[in-house]
Amino acid sequence: MEKQKEGCLMTTSVNAKNIDSSNVDLHSKHCYLVMKARSYKNINLILVFNPWGHTDFDGKYSRSSEEWTLELKKAFDYDYYPDNAFWISYEEFSKYFNMFNCAKPINPEYHIKMAHCKLESLPFKI
Repeated sequence: MEKQKEGCLMTTSVNAKNIDSSNVDLHSKHCYLVMKARSYKNINLILVFNPWGHTDFDGKYSRSSEEWTLELKKAFDYDYYPDNAFWISYEEFSKYFNMFNCAKPINPEYHIKMAHCKLESLPFKI
């Protein structure tokens, strides 16, 4: 999460062609925000935010999971994460999410110049 400390925005998504994510209430072709990652006593969790908020993730560390002991709840600030967000283990994250994007917002004073062109023919031979 070093990039997050640098001001980067991180998102992730599920590609349903590769896995069946419907049994844990994750949606394909849907962008999720990666809020933070934390470790405690060899338990590695990632806090993911669902901006649509229609369903809640139903995995090993879902809100209703019995995995949440009082000690874990305290270590991961369980009572203070927002609605539509969920903790997911690193193993489950690796299983279901196969796209990850990291973007750093630019200073508003910067200017971006872009050029688009259409190649009629390749400038070299293949």
